[in-house]
Amino acid sequence: MYGKSLTSRDVRDSQLQIVLPTASTSAQTNEETVMDRKDSASTSVDKKKEKSKSQSKKVHQTKAEKIIEENKQRKMGKRVVEESRQIADIDDLLRKIPFDNYSRSIDVIDGYLPKFETSTGRLELLKRKFRFQREYLQFFKKKSVLTSEEKSKLDLLQISYFSTMTEMAHLENVADAFNEKRDYMKELIDDSSLDQEKWYRFQLEKINSRLPRREQGIPDGRVPDFIPDKWQVEFLNAVDKRQSIIIVAPTASG
Repeated sequence: MYGKSLTSRDVRDSQLQIVLPTASTSAQTNEETVMDRKDSASTSVDKKKEKSKSQSKKVHQTKAEKIIEENKQRKMGKRVVEESRQIADIDDLLRKIPFDNYSRSIDVIDGYLPKFETSTGRLELLKRKFRFQREYLQFFKKKSVLTSEEKSKLDLLQISYFSTMTEMAHLENVADAFNEKRDYMKELIDDSSLDQEKWYRFQLEKINSRLPRREQGIPDGRVPDFIPDKWQVEFLNAVDKRQSIIIVAPTASG
């Protein structure tokens, strides 16, 4: 009805037409109104059906997710039992090693650690490793003079000690690691007057980027030069599927 007047205010509305309602027009309007109501009712019914289907699908998905979660929990519980048995076997093996052969005991535990998947089993094994590391550290501190080889071993032991302690704090959900692990930190840097500044300085100067990487332990032919971590395998899988992926990782994490 409005023609070009909608696109330019300077154009005079010469196409305006006034249409008066007639009897036929009124009847037609009533028919259209009835049809609109029918269409509206039909649309309303269709929407209710779609909503009902959507809710049914949502409930079905929730049940499926619940079953998946229950299966995961069941597998995890089974894995915890298996790892408990493995720890008992490892304890038997450690008893056969001379009590002062700390490095051998630590190596045995390191050989089993990559096979432990649950936080419960891993934490128990780390506690045993940490006990041997503390005893090994005390062994070196009791010696007045260290050979160059012993200094090198002590250097590596301090890094490994720090790595074990921090992973244990993570698995234990420690909120304030500095205060809760202070005694172990004092042992590590051999300073009874430990404060946060000294602790941070020790990490920057001694530990730096030398922490051992926790590798998955399974070689992958797509990266023959190194053993990838779990997140790296997931990245490679996404690339093979031509999927988009965003990785959030600290600087220098590989």
